[in-house]
Amino acid sequence: MPNFINIRLWKPGIKKSEQYKSFQRNCLIREFECRQKQARQLEKQVSSILIELEKHLSSIDYVNVKKFCYDSASRVHTKVMQTHKDKLEKLNRGPIGQNYDEMKLKLIHNISSHTLSQVEERLLCRGWDFCIENKTTNFLDFETDLELNVMKLQSHCHDSVFRSICRKIHNASQQLIRTSKHKKISNLSDEELAALKSLKSNNNIVICKADKGNCIVILDKEAYMKKADDILKGEQFEPLNNDKFHREREEELNKYIFSLFKKGVIDNKLRYQLQSTCSSISVFYGLPKVHKTGYPIRPIISTIGSYQYQLSKYLAKAIRDARPQAKSYIKDSFEFVKRIKEIVLNKEKTYIMCSFDVESLYTNVPIEEAIETTLNYIYKPTKLIDVPFDKEQMRILLNLSIRDAPFRFQNKIYKQIDGVAMVTQQEDKLITALYRKPTHTGLYMLWDSSQNRRYKLGLIKTLVIRIYRICSSKEIITKELNLLRVTLTNNGYQPHIIKRDAQQPILLSEPAYGLTINESLSIDPIITNIYRRFQIQSSTIDFIEVIHDFN
Repeated sequence: MPNFINIRLWKPGIKKSEQYKSFQRNCLIREFECRQKQARQLEKQVSSILIELEKHLSSIDYVNVKKFCYDSASRVHTKVMQTHKDKLEKLNRGPIGQNYDEMKLKLIHNISSHTLSQVEERLLCRGWDFCIENKTTNFLDFETDLELNVMKLQSHCHDSVFRSICRKIHNASQQLIRTSKHKKISNLSDEELAALKSLKSNNNIVICKADKGNCIVILDKEAYMKKADDILKGEQFEPLNNDKFHREREEELNKYIFSLFKKGVIDNKLRYQLQSTCSSISVFYGLPKVHKTGYPIRPIISTIGSYQYQLSKYLAKAIRDARPQAKSYIKDSFEFVKRIKEIVLNKEKTYIMCSFDVESLYTNVPIEEAIETTLNYIYKPTKLIDVPFDKEQMRILLNLSIRDAPFRFQNKIYKQIDGVAMVTQQEDKLITALYRKPTHTGLYMLWDSSQNRRYKLGLIKTLVIRIYRICSSKEIITKELNLLRVTLTNNGYQPHIIKRDAQQPILLSEPAYGLTINESLSIDPIITNIYRRFQIQSSTIDFIEVIHDFN
């Protein structure tokens, strides 16, 4: 903290209190506002002086004077900014913020005709997961969302515990609202906010996420449209002239679901779960493949909110429960390392490890054959899953779910006719290390992103645990930890935080958690943040974050 807000107190212990820290923050904000006000006044004075000079000087003299003033101001600005940077780095005991100069070549792929300014590059280097810190302005919606999410907890805990939870969440949310009303400092500069609006209003380019790697691709809109049109001209897609096709398919699905209810095949609860109301049409978009020449796009059809979305989720779970786990199935890299750890190799033999990939798997799945294979497995010789449908009813539901699915691209409607939306040898043992794809950018959650501090500290611990669980030798672990420190520093993490949290973790074979709030409960992350920020505790429930994918 600056010296002018280090106040000598008659009780030294008060310095650790939240009230004292809040007072220091308010002093900083007022000083910041005062300096901003002075800067605006000086800008007005400079503008008025230049206007007067323009009246009394010739055009050549005026341009020279203006250039002289600009050059002088630039020199002073550069010197002052360097001084501030040195002070901040000394205070932080390391670099400040993201090292985007080193990372931008991996993070941004600009293949458009638009030339990005330095501010626009700086903005895009922050990545898709960067959260802009904004004030909460609509407090009614904020409180309503809290109430809706808290109600989901009621059936999972005792009434007295639930009342205690509600009371503490209410107090915490009110404190958050009071703090938000006076928040004026954003984690984006005014120039970056202006660049964000400028890029958003540019209708000649498309900014999208890459298919692999946490990077951003900028394309000309015409080039993006051409790549998408080339895919949509394929045999598995067909353009539609009937704007009512989507509603007709929705009505067809609802009629069949209602007929199953009338026959007593399904109950009222399952009927309302599977039927569709006020659905939206699926959306087609493409993700550029930065690891391929020419940046081809991978077609994606987002069915969230479509008429068959809930039915597809229900059928997918039923099929997944009936499907046996293949012997070749590997859950993740941790399980792979665990399996090969005890393998003993014959030194006299030569081994080759390979894996196979199917090109454009989902868009090339033959629907008819896939449905028949699924039905033959589930219902032969006896039904393997606990669903109320017979084989013919299941066939109709599968067809309604995936066949002739309509989707939208720009202002055109289509339907999908077919398809559906490092190890080396040493002696006789296998040593394992982390492998990074060529598309790896080194971008993680930035330290100055407006996300809970616990998520950022948890990211460090997660990456450290991954190193210790996968790497098999001390030399490799040391090398990976050093690389991790450099990567986190480039993402704006303070050196003392990296040093403190990048310690060897205690690896547990099985996590010992309390009551787990799983994905079916869909608890909003903000509740977890409030719990952990204000240390709300309960003897009955331990909360674990539900990680949502916002992409």
